[in-house]
Amino acid sequence: MKWGLREGNESRRDGDSGWRAAAGCRRAVLALAGLALAAGCRAPDVKGFIAHFDSDGKLTMAAQAGWFGNEASSLYGSPGPLVVAADSTGSLVVSGGGGFTADVPTHLGEGKTFLARFSPAGQLVWVRHTGFQGGFALLPDDTIVGVDDVEMLRLRPDGTPIWTRSSPSLFSGRLAAAGPERIVFVSSTPSEFICPEWIETASGKSAMTGSCDMMHPEGEPQVDAAGSLFLLERDAAQTRHLVKRASSGEKVWSTPFASLEANATLELESLALDPAGRPIVTGNILSGAIRFPDVTLTPTAGDFQGDHFVVRFDLDGKVLGTTRWPGRLLSVAPSGALFSLSRGYGDGADYRTTPTLVTRRGADGQPLWTAGADEADLIYASALRADAGGGVSVVGVYHGTARFGAVTLP
Repeated sequence: MKWGLREGNESRRDGDSGWRAAAGCRRAVLALAGLALAAGCRAPDVKGFIAHFDSDGKLTMAAQAGWFGNEASSLYGSPGPLVVAADSTGSLVVSGGGGFTADVPTHLGEGKTFLARFSPAGQLVWVRHTGFQGGFALLPDDTIVGVDDVEMLRLRPDGTPIWTRSSPSLFSGRLAAAGPERIVFVSSTPSEFICPEWIETASGKSAMTGSCDMMHPEGEPQVDAAGSLFLLERDAAQTRHLVKRASSGEKVWSTPFASLEANATLELESLALDPAGRPIVTGNILSGAIRFPDVTLTPTAGDFQGDHFVVRFDLDGKVLGTTRWPGRLLSVAPSGALFSLSRGYGDGADYRTTPTLVTRRGADGQPLWTAGADEADLIYASALRADAGGGVSVVGVYHGTARFGAVTLP
C-alpha cells in the first residue's frame, strides 16, 4: 500500500473523508489524502490551484495549476497534490497524483503520479511523470531527490537528472532531507517492516541502513538539525508510535501515544518539528474512543468530519499534552509560526462566501489569522508548507471557479 493511502476507505462515511460536491458534480468526494471523482464528473471539472500568503495572511500569488483529478487516478492511489515545498528562489515543488491538462508540455495520463516545479508566480516550469510515490526531498541547493518503484533520481532545479539508481526498495516509501550530504529513504514492505536507509546525495550510494521495525509507516518522516530521524508507526494492534532514530541509525526511543478501543478508527495526518526540535503530531478521530496518555477522546456528535487533534512531545518523547485541534495537517516555519489547513467544505451557500483554506496559529494553537479564497464554488486545500519568511504556500483543487482577490481562476 502506497504512503498516503488509507485502509478500509470503503466503510467510511462521506463526511469523514472531506466534503461532498455540490451542484453539477454532487457525487464527487474529496478525501483528505486526495481526490476521488464518481462517474458523471469530467476530469477537467476539478482543477488545481496554487496560492501563497505572507506572514500577515495577505495574498501574494494565486494561479491555476495543471493537475486535475479523475476516478482512475484515485484508484491508483494518490490523487491530487500531496506534498509541497518552497526552494530558495520562492519556486514551488509539488508532488501528488491525478493528471495534467493537455495544454502543458508533458501530458500525464490517468493513473499517473507527478512531480512538478512552479515559478514564484505559479507558472509551470516542468513536470515529470515517472511514477513518484507522492514524496520527495528538497535539498539546500534546490536540487530534488525523488523515488518510485523503478528508480531513485536526483534532479537539478531545471528538472534534468544528476544521477539515477535502481530503487533501494521495490516497495513504497518516503524521503526526508538529512542535511546537504545525506537523505533518508524509509521503505515499507508488504510484511510491514519499516527499514530506513541513509543515502549520499552526491552519488546516490547507500551510506548505511538502520535496523527494521515490524511496523507500518504513517505520515511523512522528519529529520532535525542533528540528523535524527522521526517516524510515525502503527503496530499490529493499531497503536500509534512516535519513533526517534539517531543519525547513526540506532533507535533512541519509541513512544506509544494513541491506542484504539473496540471499533475505533484513527488517521494520523502530519508530523512536524518546532524550532527546538520537539515533535508535533496531528490526526483525526474518525470513530470510537482513542486513548492518549493524558486524555481519551471521541468524535463530537454531529461532526461529520470527525475530530482533529494535536499531540505535543518533549525532546525525550514524553507526551506534553493532547488537545482537540480545529484543523488538519500542520506546517511549522523556522520562526516557530504554526499553520494548519481548514477541515474541508460541504454543500451550501455559506461555504461559497467563506472559503478559508489556512490558519496561522500561536504557540497555544489559537488562531491569529485565517486566509483563503474570496469566493469559490467548491474548493479543497490538500497540502501546505510554511517558508522561512513566515508565509505559507497552499495547493489543492477546486470545482467551477475560484476567486482570490482580483484573480479569478476559471
